[in-house]
Amino acid sequence: MKRIMLVFALVATLSTFAEEKKMSAVEQSKLKKNLEILKQDKDIILTKMGVLRTNIIKNDTELNKLHKKIIALHKELAIKVNENKQMKSFNKQLQAKDEDIEEINKKLGNTSKK
Repeated sequence: MKRIMLVFALVATLSTFAEEKKMSAVEQSKLKKNLEILKQDKDIILTKMGVLRTNIIKNDTELNKLHKKIIALHKELAIKVNENKQMKSFNKQLQAKDEDIEEINKKLGNTSKK
């Protein structure tokens, strides 16, 4: 089983390497631009999430009390904030952006996730 997985990983790596060699400068430029746009989109989402997180905490008395006890109750607060429908939506959007960024980074041969 380990050998099969090793062979699969090797083939995937070689095919990725072959794709990189075939990619034209124009294609690489387009991918890099797309990567920057995705990174900017991700930063905007993270900012919106921060604002939403602050508003949720301000408007929920239970969460406000928990916030005052942040050191002892940090885990409980994070769970409650992340149960918000909009926060779940933002998290899904971020996950999709991360996947797109990872895919482009693989094509470009980058190891950075940001």
